Amino acid sequence: MSVEVLTVANHRQLVDFCVFPTRIYSRSENPNNINDPTGIFNPTQNPVMQHLEGCNLLVFRDGKLVGRVAATRDLLNPDPATGFFGCFECLNDPGAATALLDGARDWLREEGCTRMIGPATFNTNQKVGMLVEGFEKGYQYMMPFNPQYYPELMAAAGMEKLTDLLTFRWRREQGIPAKVAAVAGRAARNPGVTLRRINLYHPAADVDLVRTVYNQSMSANWGFIPLTRAEVAAMLSFCAGSADPDLLLAVLVDKQPAGILLFTPSPFPSRPGLKSVRAAIMGVVPELRHRGLDSLMMLEAIKNLIKNGYHEADLSQIHEDNSVMLKIITRVFEGEQTRRFRIYQCEV
Repeated sequence: MSVEVLTVANHRQLVDFCVFPTRIYSRSENPNNINDPTGIFNPTQNPVMQHLEGCNLLVFRDGKLVGRVAATRDLLNPDPATGFFGCFECLNDPGAATALLDGARDWLREEGCTRMIGPATFNTNQKVGMLVEGFEKGYQYMMPFNPQYYPELMAAAGMEKLTDLLTFRWRREQGIPAKVAAVAGRAARNPGVTLRRINLYHPAADVDLVRTVYNQSMSANWGFIPLTRAEVAAMLSFCAGSADPDLLLAVLVDKQPAGILLFTPSPFPSRPGLKSVRAAIMGVVPELRHRGLDSLMMLEAIKNLIKNGYHEADLSQIHEDNSVMLKIITRVFEGEQTRRFRIYQCEV
């Protein structure tokens, strides 16, 4: 049986690329907009495309489409030698999966990369990682999800583990940790500290605040790629249409941006009838850390979770080597680990 890999070269092939996941997932597990299946490649809808170079590949087994992958190179990546593979979807066909990943590797090599990591759609600021533990928890909104055989396809293609990202759950009955309340109380008494909502009535007003804090607070984290103004504007526009404004917070010190906390909707709770949210981003600029500003935001967020009737919050994705944050989540918040996402790598 023959395997053929083709580069997407026209709109019809791009549509085939974008709708292929409907052959693998139920509609609820594949929330891409079917009315505009190619929207993720539109720089207006997905501003990350403004600083990407990429190649989309389809793989056929005996003339039948059985898989897809995207190879991308981010021009803003602080590590220009590293490229990404993402949008990986494939039937349980190790030969086809290997051919896809080999094709992605070949394209990245031609672009001057020496390493390929992923899956990442289309970089580490979007969906990143492959689910390897926690399948029984089901699909998690806005997070990677894949069949259980995908890690086997990675192994067959010679991909090796680079690192893991972990997800935890906080439940309302766990309440407010006493340590968080105490530290937050001290922080609130410091002169010049202001805690407020991010402005969702006019999201553009806080684009620079969010971008400044994110890029400064995350710069030392694994996989960091700076966010552009357009990407932050798109993120806040999404939040304005769907997020709880009480769960989008900013802290300022002497009127200067100091920290942000963003919780986004999670319409698929751990069981029916619960109200759930995802803790997506929390950061404090380096020079203002160790002043309790993170606890101040967390205390306000937990109060609002309880006040607004939420039952649980997913805390994701925490790097497995982030010992400080893992200690806070497991010891202070007593968070239950729910999922593990793996990032793979190979030389190109």
